[in-house]
Amino acid sequence: MFKNQRGATVLARQITITPQPAYPNGRNCSPGGHQARLKVTAEGSLIPR
Repeated sequence: MFKNQRGATVLARQITITPQPAYPNGRNCSPGGHQARLKVTAEGSLIPR
């Protein structure tokens, strides 16, 4: 399920995505955590980015 900031369901589709480490201070520094990026199309599809 994909929900908005208020907790309301926007899309009830399922995909698999693997979060990748984020490097907010550049690749020469330790990662700051993992993030997953999704794109929601006008047709209602979820696409991992």
